Order: sequence, then C-alpha cells, then structure tokens
Amino acid sequence: MKKVISILIMSIVFSFFGIQAYGNEASDETYRGYIGDGTFDGYNYTCSLLDEELVTCGSFTSWYYYRDKEKKYYLKYEDFIDLSDKKIIVPDRVNGHDICYINGSCGFRKFDLNPENKYMKCVDNVIFSKDGKALISYAQYDERTEYVIPTGTEVICYAAFRDCKKAKKIKLPNSVKEFNADSFSYMNLKELTLPVDIEVIPDFCFYANYELTNFNIPINSKLNTIETIAFAYCNNLHELYLPSFEMMIDRSAFGVLRERKTSIQLKSYVQPNPTIEGNTLKWDKISNASYYEIYQKLNNGEYKLLGKTKSTSHTFETLRQGTVYTFAVKPVSVIPAANYNKETDEEYFPETFTIEGTMSEDISVRCK
Repeated sequence: MKKVISILIMSIVFSFFGIQAYGNEASDETYRGYIGDGTFDGYNYTCSLLDEELVTCGSFTSWYYYRDKEKKYYLKYEDFIDLSDKKIIVPDRVNGHDICYINGSCGFRKFDLNPENKYMKCVDNVIFSKDGKALISYAQYDERTEYVIPTGTEVICYAAFRDCKKAKKIKLPNSVKEFNADSFSYMNLKELTLPVDIEVIPDFCFYANYELTNFNIPINSKLNTIETIAFAYCNNLHELYLPSFEMMIDRSAFGVLRERKTSIQLKSYVQPNPTIEGNTLKWDKISNASYYEIYQKLNNGEYKLLGKTKSTSHTFETLRQGTVYTFAVKPVSVIPAANYNKETDEEYFPETFTIEGTMSEDISVRCK
C-alpha cells in the first residue's frame, strides 16, 4: 500500500517537474541547466522524481517518458504549452535508461539530437532511425511547406507527421514500403502520390486532411487494404483510383455517412479488352468484377448505356446491315465493406463499396 501511495505522489509531483528542455530560438542557444528537479549532463538527463518502475511519467512542457512492452524507453511529445519557436533537447538517456525512439511528431520548431545518439539521427531537422530506414518524427512548427523524404526510407512511423500543418506537400520515394497509424493525420496536405509497394493504408492515416484533393495511386500499386477512418474528414477528396478490384475497405474508411459533405467516387484502373465476332462482343473475365456495363458510342461522342451483364459476352440482335457501330465495356465491382455490422452500422456506414473500372477502348463493327 505504501508503495502505491509513493508512486502516486511521485506521478503527481512529476507532472509539475517534468522534462523541460528548450531554449531561445533567436539566439539558437539550447537551455541545459537546472530543469525542474533534474539536470542535463550533455544529452543525459537525470531526475530524482522519476522511478524506473513507473511505466509513464507526465510533463506539462514537452515530453512524456514511457517504457514499452519490450522494456524499451521512449519519448512522446504532449502539447501543453506553446513551443512553436523552440529548439528541444532530445535526451540520449533518462536516469540511465537509453531512449530508443520518439513516438509521433513533436510540437516545436527544431530538434537538438546528439550526433552520437545510438538509436536515432537527425537529418534536415527530421528524426530517423540510425540506419535511416524509419522516419520517426517531424517537427510540427518546421517552416517548410514542402518536404522530400530521402530515398532509402522504408517506414513512416506512427504519427510521424501528425498535426504538421505547415507541410502541405510531402514527396514520398518508392523505397517507402509501410505507413503506420496516424502517419499523416491532421495535416493540410493538398496532394500525395502513394509509393508502389504500400499495401495497407492504416487506421487514421490521412484523417482530417481537409485540403486533400489529389491522392494519386499508381497503376502498378500493391495497395489492397484501407483501414478504419483512414480518409475520414478528407472532404475535398472526391475521387480515388484503385489498382484493382481485390480490395479490403473498412466500412468507416471514409468516415460516417451523415458527416460527409460529399461522397467519394471509387474507381479503378482495371480495364477490359473486348473483341467482336459477328454480332457478339466478348472479353476476358475480370477478377472480382460483379457485372459489366455495355455502352454504345453515339455520333455526338457521348456513350449510351445499353445494359448490364454478369456474362463475359453480349450478342446484339437488332443491328442494321451496312451500319458501323461502336461499343465499349466497363467493369464494376461491388465489394462488402469490411467489419460491417448491420445491427449497429446501418445508416452510419455503407454496407458495400462500388468500384467503377475503366471503360475499354472503343471497338467498332460493320454489320453485314
């Protein structure tokens, strides 16, 4: 009982004497002296109020100090005061424990990371893993409106760009293979091109990017999964081209139906290649296509929908001899929304998603 009381008291006290490490940006000097009840020795921080048995300890200034399931210590920024013009020390060690990583973006302007840090490195004011493969944390008040992620980066870590509203354009190299939850949430991104090897857009990944209008998915993309509210509150995103019909889309991927200002059209690069024999139009079966729409191209260039079929052929019975006709085929897939529960989700989330494929090239025939 005494130990529980002791831990509770230390937690409360530490909330007022947490890790505070910031300096005057104008002089570019970083404060390293007396910090609450703790001190910095170079990049090593010690504080008598921290008990190594505590999983978390709070700070009203910049950091929370955590230990994960693997007993690795890490820092997470919490937004309690305005540090928008500050440079912040990233400690190598806290009370003798190595800090292995930062969890999420950080609400200040610059990082002061020891060049000799064993686990992380700072490149162009962005924190990466030491080998450069994982982008860990971006400074929310960095002044750049565009940022090019270095080639060789493979992972965008949890919430790495969360709330970085000044960065309106992020260029991702094709070396990136993985996003994590919240990677780009609460930003002001206007456009983004997905790297070809990304298979999953995870939970909250682009949540609340109100200005996002162009989200480009390459035709050779490996994307197959869009998870929980990944694009919720992306109200200016009206169209999304998917690489195939082989998709798993969570029922909440685009938010709650009642809260959407506009609907998003799901399309796909999937395209049939029809042939014609006599009066019969034929094409190969497309995986996961629910049906095919048959169109006739009119003299004014518009396309008239003639009908729908689940078959992979259509025979025209009323073509006039000597007349040239032009046709086209469009595949459509209706896939079930993942994790949909009719009892709880009806009227809130869609039960299915409709993905329109790309219309085929025109094919013409002269009826004999």
